[in-house]
Amino acid sequence: MKLRHYFNLADHLQDAHESAIDNFSAKILEKLGYDTKKHIIFTQLPLPLHVCGDNRMTKINVSVLANDGRVLLIQENKIRNNLHNPLPQVVAEAIAAYNKNIEIFKSSRKPYRNWSITIPAITMHDPSATFYKIKVTSRLAKAVRNGTYPTIQTTIRRHVPVLHVTTVHAGMRNSRNRDHIIACLNAFKTCVDN
Repeated sequence: MKLRHYFNLADHLQDAHESAIDNFSAKILEKLGYDTKKHIIFTQLPLPLHVCGDNRMTKINVSVLANDGRVLLIQENKIRNNLHNPLPQVVAEAIAAYNKNIEIFKSSRKPYRNWSITIPAITMHDPSATFYKIKVTSRLAKAVRNGTYPTIQTTIRRHVPVLHVTTVHAGMRNSRNRDHIIACLNAFKTCVDN
């Protein structure tokens, strides 16, 4: 019942308050078991991002963190009237998460296999979801840091759930859509556990 209350707030306040979607997103991830003994859900995570020689900050709306601080999942939320494509922001956040994770690996002296990490990401909009797996490499991070084009292609996999009711702003308001999106969120959890 409480989750429904968060959904109603996100649905009714989202025209002006992205934070309502953040709260709903964090609660649904918690309810689906993303919050475990090994993972925590964190909101408004600031991470540095070096772009074209400049030091910037990203702020991830909702994230799942490992106990050692590694970023395992990023989630970006958009209010209904924001028509901007969230993908560039999600990619920037994935690069910042990659940099943080590499820093943790290096400082802990844990062996890591290579210099590429696939960062799972979700965007929530109106409230519906799109799922991404963004492969970030050291070459991509370096290219962004230096303001140059990467020497290899970046791979981004995307899944947009096919909704049963597709009228304007139907999203999770429709119970069949909601069940399908929740099933996708539940299945996507395996990307975080790996």
